[in-house]
Formats: sequence, C-alpha cells, structure tokens
Amino acid sequence: MPDPQTAPAPLFDAGRPYFLFNREERHLAGVLFHLLCLGDNADRLCSRLCPNWPVRKEEFGVYLEYSYFRDAWDEIGRRVPDPNARKREILLVMLAAFGGRPELVAALALSTGVEEFNRRFVRHRPSKTDIQSPATWQVGTFGIEGSGFTPEDLLALCKLKWAFRAKPDVVVQPSLGRAICLELKLESGKASYPATGAEIRLLRERGLYDEGSAERRLPMRQTKLQRLAMEHLFGAGNVALVFITRDGPRGEEREHLSWRSLIEMLEIPTGLPQFAQAAIDRCCPLNKEAPPPREKPMRARRRRTTVASPPASKPRPRLAGTA
Repeated sequence: MPDPQTAPAPLFDAGRPYFLFNREERHLAGVLFHLLCLGDNADRLCSRLCPNWPVRKEEFGVYLEYSYFRDAWDEIGRRVPDPNARKREILLVMLAAFGGRPELVAALALSTGVEEFNRRFVRHRPSKTDIQSPATWQVGTFGIEGSGFTPEDLLALCKLKWAFRAKPDVVVQPSLGRAICLELKLESGKASYPATGAEIRLLRERGLYDEGSAERRLPMRQTKLQRLAMEHLFGAGNVALVFITRDGPRGEEREHLSWRSLIEMLEIPTGLPQFAQAAIDRCCPLNKEAPPPREKPMRARRRRTTVASPPASKPRPRLAGTA
C-alpha cells in the first residue's frame, strides 16, 4: 500500500506543471507587476493610457494590491501626536463626501469617548484606546433597525467600510497626485458590494438593495467603489481606472482593455521564466478568437455492475515424457 504522506493524489495529473493550467488572477497580477518593473514598461503604459500626465521619477511607483487606506490609517497611529482626533476627523470628512447627512456627521462628532464611538460600529470587543478602521466595522451592527442610522446614513457608512477594504490589483503612480488603477480579470466577472449573503439580506430589509430596480442604490460595482475611493484621495480627473479582461471592451464601454492590448503596450523580454511566459500566453492566446480551453472538472460516472462469466477452462499442456 502506498504511503499516504508521499503518494500523489490519484485523481490529478502530477506530471503537468501547475503553470499550464493556473487561472489565478492574482498570479497574473504578479506577473504584470514584474513586467512593469522591467526597463521602461511602466513609462510605456503611462504614455499610452495617460499621455498628458507627467512622470516624476522621485514620486513614481508601481504597486501590487494598492492598500493605501489600510496603511495610511496605521501610519496615523505611529506618527501623529493625537491619532484618535485625526482619525475621527478623517472619518467625518469621508462620510460627508460619500453622501452622509450633515446630521450624521454632527452626531458622530459629538461622540466623546473612543469606546463609545467604536461601539456604534463594532459589536464584539470594541477598542477602548484606538478608533477602529472602517474596514473592521460590521454592517450587522450599524445596519440593524434601532441603530439610529437612516437608510441614507447606512449607505454612506457601507461605502466608507467597503472603501477601506478595496484594493486595486495594480496601481501605477506617475506622480503623488495621480494614479492609474488596473483591475484585472481573466474568467471572473465584475465584482460588486455587498459581497456576503448576510449583508445582502440586511440591506434588502432596509430598502437599499434591489438588483432589479432601475433606481437601485445597491449593489455597487467594485470599479465604481474603487473610483469613489481613489478620487477622494487624488481628486476627480486625476484617476484613470482601467478594467482588463480577456475579451476587451463590449459595446461602448470606455476605460476597458483586453489583456492583449495591455501586453502589446509593453516590451516583453526574451528568456522569461516559463511559468511567467505561460501566464502571458494564457491571457493572450496566439489565436485571438480561440482562448485556451478551460480544464473541465472530472465527473464521476456511474458504471453498470455486471457479473462476468468465468473463463472457459483450457486443457493444461502436458510436459514431454509424462503420461
């Protein structure tokens, strides 16, 4: 019997390298990040997508999974003399920008203690010493009936929470005040908020979520939320959000590119590791109209059980010299 600690799983072909069928979009993002760090590829991208934006070398940066809100929040706690006052100020300004009513902003400004402030958004063990990031807020705490928040308040609070969790896949900053955000997809579609079943049910009960309504306020497209968050940082007109898919734009969609169009902007060096080249080939197949086939899951087939007839007996050959 094979050793279960060392024997390969019998249902998988262990002889095929994973890069031949890797569909993980974050892996593609990592390969693209590597390409943008080579030569003048990042400059090429900037000049093609935003030709009027100057590149300042001392401010230039390429970032994978751009988590600005998370890290800036942490930085406040390390560098600002009175971090809680600064955090509260930021939250109130952002709430107003995201559609919060003046009454909501004024009420939260009057919340005196740190724990009192946190308890309105976090049910389990709210911090007594630090105002918590909106990324930790719980819709099930501030969204329920009796929380004191109107549907308009709830919508603004949800946008703020989700903005602190949003992370564009790859961001190129030609300067401190501008950003090119690349949202990368291969086979998945556009994501939206809310993303969990519990949040969807609660927000539907509060009259905010309706997929079939032309005047719906939720769900909110991931790209729309990212634009809202990034434009709050850099200002309208200073953010280019580009959605990358295998097929590219459909109809009159703008700010939408195919993987092939994106890769053709760059200079791909010879001698890339084969796992990186395989990722490029997967999203940019040689035949534009025939993307590489997806690996189909194996289906267990029910086999009809039959009773085999015993084989007919054959006369045994006699050895020479025997009777």
